Amino acid sequence: MLLAHKIELRATEEQKEYLNKACGTVRHCYNQLLERFSENQRP
Repeated sequence: MLLAHKIELRATEEQKEYLNKACGTVRHCYNQLLERFSENQRP
């Protein structure tokens, strides 16, 4: 049997803005690395 926990964040507007910026930065870095490693896989 699998168990899961659901957590709700109740962030303030300032915290929401910070989290959105942080997620955007992480997504940008991930995409850059994905592109770089994909270049090495191409024949």
